[in-house]
Amino acid sequence: VLATAVEFVGVFALWFVYFDDIPKAGIRPGLVRAELWALSHLPLQIGIVAVAVGISKFLQISRHPVHDEAIVILGVGFAAVYVGLALVGLSGLRTPIAPLTAARLGVAGLTAVLAFGAWTLSWFAPAQLLVALAGLAVLHAVVAQRLRAHTHVPRH
Repeated sequence: VLATAVEFVGVFALWFVYFDDIPKAGIRPGLVRAELWALSHLPLQIGIVAVAVGISKFLQISRHPVHDEAIVILGVGFAAVYVGLALVGLSGLRTPIAPLTAARLGVAGLTAVLAFGAWTLSWFAPAQLLVALAGLAVLHAVVAQRLRAHTHVPRH
């Protein structure tokens, strides 16, 4: 139940952040910028798949504890999502982009720290990591919404 709730919260927060920003921000003119914008979606998409795989490890009914690889997959997946969002944002028309980029890379870094903690600290359980990652996704969505309010996107 926890994994399903976390997955819903995380996916909704990601959906909100992506679709409330990226389509409105457009793409900077030029073939190279368009190619970079498209390629920047690669870590984002791989991250989404990795998060789905990591969460599926929690959904498997078993008497065994969650294995370390699920923690690594979740950590790398969530971090890749936010690195991808930062890269996609850099190819958009939104200005200033630095605060949003810093927030996205900061979330990627915090995700790595949390995953490392869950992987190495015996008292930090994988279920706690799930809750922390969902909380981080919601926090980022709120912060990104506020940061976008102080940006500008020229008319396409």
